[in-house]
Amino acid sequence: MSGYKTVVSISTFVYALFIFAYPASYFNDDSLFLTNGIKNFSIIDFSPHFPGYPSVVIFGKIIDFFIHDAKQSLFILTALSAILLPLVIFLYTK
Repeated sequence: MSGYKTVVSISTFVYALFIFAYPASYFNDDSLFLTNGIKNFSIIDFSPHFPGYPSVVIFGKIIDFFIHDAKQSLFILTALSAILLPLVIFLYTK
């Protein structure tokens, strides 16, 4: 593994520890709607924007199947997406 990959991997791990130190909470209406979508998905109630909203809800439901907390499921999904995106972009451009 090259020096760049090692630095990026370690910094991604440290960033993950930093992000997961925060508690899951609702910062806006969208996070509340997505959490409600994970609990009970309804196209009529939430007017989803395809493909993003249903994709987040489906992946959130998969995580929720294991931990049984919709807010924590949404937090894990969005945090992992934000944490892994720089690593994926780095490896893709490399």
